Amino acid sequence: MMKKFLTVNLCIMWGILAALMLAAAMLVLHHRDIPAEVETHRRNLIGTGMTTADRIAPVAKFVMAGSAKASTEPAQAIVVVQVKDRDGQQVYQASCVACHGTGIAGAPKVGDKGQWATRVSAGTEALYRNALVGIQSPAGVMPAKGGNPSLSDQEVKAAVDFIIAQNK
Repeated sequence: MMKKFLTVNLCIMWGILAALMLAAAMLVLHHRDIPAEVETHRRNLIGTGMTTADRIAPVAKFVMAGSAKASTEPAQAIVVVQVKDRDGQQVYQASCVACHGTGIAGAPKVGDKGQWATRVSAGTEALYRNALVGIQSPAGVMPAKGGNPSLSDQEVKAAVDFIIAQNK
């Protein structure tokens, strides 16, 4: 009885081992060509050192051949974007009100002069610095630029000025 039990268990273990070996072999065979494929795709993405203009020139000549004023020379791209900084109230409403409007996470609430008195007495430059680079305190954390890295320094300072004005 014991011999049969050992034989059955041994057969099961050999079966499991064989299945694992087969799975490992299939995995290796399946993935052995991946480094070559990766290199091929890398070369295709990076290119051969030609510029984009060089690579699309044959297509551009074909497409532009029907145009009377077609030129094979690349056009100079001129993009003019004029960005106007938002005022302090707009920045406050977009980025600051979530914490400073409710007092969440230890943020001093706008309008609570008691919470702002010590901060305002530290000076505007200290408030600018804290708003621009962030601050950690036992009460909570203020991320740099209120967690919005797309804000310009001027927009952050305008929001600080707006908050100070609301707490006078």
